[in-house]
Amino acid sequence: MMRFTRILLWVILFFIVIDFLSYLPPSVDGIRAGGTSAVIWICRMLLIASYFFMGVLFYRLQSRFNKIGYLDQKSADWLRLLGFWCLGIAVTASVQDGAQVIRRITDVDWTLRDWTYVYVRAFFAYLLGRTPVQIFFALFLFLFADFVRRADSVKHENESFI
Repeated sequence: MMRFTRILLWVILFFIVIDFLSYLPPSVDGIRAGGTSAVIWICRMLLIASYFFMGVLFYRLQSRFNKIGYLDQKSADWLRLLGFWCLGIAVTASVQDGAQVIRRITDVDWTLRDWTYVYVRAFFAYLLGRTPVQIFFALFLFLFADFVRRADSVKHENESFI
């Protein structure tokens, strides 16, 4: 099963790299254009790079587990980092969605307060409505990292008695 998981992870990382390379030319043009288009493209590229980084962390976790046979303190640190990374992905996707909402509303003469209100509403609607999976996964990773830390400390206490 571990071999299948490793192959699947490499395939996913390969497709993430292809996705990144396919978005690179239009993102450079979008960033040069400025405005909300630049924010959208920067967020998109950050999201793709974040997915790749998460895949690399999962690979490192799996390799460490295969090497030592259990998850230790370093693995718990990586799990916490993955949790924070998931929260960052949720926030970045929300920033991107808010910028897309603002870009769609171009012919309205609003004040800065009105634009801010629309952006904040779009941000939180996306964050709480469309990305709860990332948030719950991050909370799970924090809980699991805490479990790993406590299990590792109990393991060391038991080894010291023997």
